[in-house]
Formats: sequence, C-alpha cells, structure tokens
Amino acid sequence: MKTHGIVIHWDCSHEYVELNVAALLAGSEIRTTSEWWLDERRLVTYNTTSELRRIGNNEVEVTLFYDHSSNSHIRPEDACWGKSVIRFSESASDGVATWYGNDDKDQNGEFRWKLLPSGLFKKAKREHYSRLQREQDFFRAALLAFDRCCVISKEPMTEVLEAAHIIPSKMRGAEVVENGIILRSDIHRLYDNGCFVLDPNGKIVVVSKVSEYYGSILAGAQLAEQTVQRVSVALAHRWRASAQQIAAANHHPDTRPVGG
Repeated sequence: MKTHGIVIHWDCSHEYVELNVAALLAGSEIRTTSEWWLDERRLVTYNTTSELRRIGNNEVEVTLFYDHSSNSHIRPEDACWGKSVIRFSESASDGVATWYGNDDKDQNGEFRWKLLPSGLFKKAKREHYSRLQREQDFFRAALLAFDRCCVISKEPMTEVLEAAHIIPSKMRGAEVVENGIILRSDIHRLYDNGCFVLDPNGKIVVVSKVSEYYGSILAGAQLAEQTVQRVSVALAHRWRASAQQIAAANHHPDTRPVGG
C-alpha cells in the first residue's frame, strides 16, 4: 500500500492529510495535518494523534484527534477541536469524512474527501485566467501542506513561498504534488530561468554562473528524502530533458556542479 494524499473539503477550509495505510497498520500515527483556511488564505498545521481500524478487506477507518493542548500555536477560538473519522479504501478516489466536535455540535456531520490529483502531464487546453489562478492556488496550498517551507533555503515565511513545477507548464507539466516543490520566490526564478537543476536524487547542479550569495545557498543543498520520494519520477524526467544543458555546464569553466 502506497502513501496517498487526500484533501477534505470542510465548510470553510481544505485539510490535507497524508495516508500511509501500511505504516498505520504497523503502528505509526498521523502526527500532523495541514489546513488551508479559505477566508484568511492562510495555511495552518495541526498536531494530531490517530487511530486506525479495519472495516473490511479493502477499507479502513482512520480517526484523527485534534486537541488544543497540543496546538498552542492556534488560538482556541480560531479552530474546531474534536475528531474526524475518515473512511478510506485503496480503490476509491473520494469518500466521507465525519466531524465530531468537542463543544460546537452544530459543526458535526459528513463531508467529502478526494484524492489529490496525480499524473505528471496535463492535456493541452484553453483555460480562462480565473480557472488557472484557482488551480495555481490549490497547487500551492497542497505543496505547502507537504513541504511546509522552501525545500532548498528552508525559508518558512509563506508570503515569499511559491509552487514550482519540476516538469514545467510549457512542457505540459501538471499541477500535482508529484510534480511540484515549494521554493522561495527568488530561488524559484533562478530555477525557472535554468540557473540550476535538480538531479534524480534531489541534489543541486548549477548550470549557469550565479552570485556568491546564491552560490552559498545552493552549495550542498539537497531535497529531503521524503520530498525526493514524492517527486522522483518528475525529477528523472526533467533530468533527461535537461541533458544538453547539464553537459554544457560540465564543460564550461564558469560553472560547476554544486553539492554533488
């Protein structure tokens, strides 16, 4: 059983949960989830505990517990506290999550969850700007739920963080978590302008001359293992597509691989 990313559509928020059923069956817990508050356009991380029980051969029930005593970074009145029960099966693309509040029972009820989109490439199509903007917002929120900071600089300030495609949009790269990472805005520009690439193991390879400041950031930098696992197929595809650029860098006196 592989790890799945799901999004629960609550009334005023979208919550992102990583479900690794095999690990949960082996005794591990879901220790954090992330929630995008729609009105405030703010991402909040919850510290959680969890329980799992089998319902049938292909279905499980995951219970997540939200206690303010473990989430002092959130004001008590800003969030709901209680538990959510998620019915999940490997074959389903959506399902039901039920909320049970500790105090405000009016919030109790069933809500829908969906698997986060997968597939590295998208079909060519004409879109209205508003739809594209919604897709970008969703893409960024989903990636923030996974990466939580710039994967290279470790900058956590969300105001300067952006969603970066590994397989770029001009190559029809899709807005899915398997094809994206969170980068600080200036590092994102360097990446999109081809100043550096990522090898299949998530190491930085500089392919054009950068300033001493950015060289110090990129030197020795590497994506976290869990991030590499998520985007490994996209990294390998982008690496092959960048072969000529990488070869030129290896023979250019002003550039050199960094961190490898």
